[in-house]
Amino acid sequence: MNSDIISVEGRIKAYAINPITKEIISFSECKNTITTQGKARIAGLSAGINTPIRYLGVGSSSTAPNASQTALQSELSPRIRKSVSGSLDGATVTFSGTYYMDEANNGTGNNNVFAEVALFDASEGGLMFCRGLLNPIITKDQTMEIIIYYQLTFA
Repeated sequence: MNSDIISVEGRIKAYAINPITKEIISFSECKNTITTQGKARIAGLSAGINTPIRYLGVGSSSTAPNASQTALQSELSPRIRKSVSGSLDGATVTFSGTYYMDEANNGTGNNNVFAEVALFDASEGGLMFCRGLLNPIITKDQTMEIIIYYQLTFA
């Protein structure tokens, strides 16, 4: 392998927990796809331009990720993008966000199904950096919180 090539691998971990007992109700993990826009964003950030990644979005679609996608396929409505905090450990960046008991429960049909997860640079619209599908999906209700960790490793 050429040592001058940089690759990015992303992993998503999502926990549904009972916030009172701290019991894990459900766990999901998956790889993600860095979008074409996301790759351009990495280049821009390294040059000190572009807006950093700040938001986590979730949706109910099970459509396979594709690098050309620019948005979640079925973002939860009403849209709830969470501000994420980021931490750096060597060449790994971890973003985390929590959907609390009173959030993401008021949709109809599949709107409380967490199937797709993505990182964005804006609370509405904006650039989608990467997207992944949770496996298994998590069905959220008012008795649980969902904690999502989005990890990007540069190698």
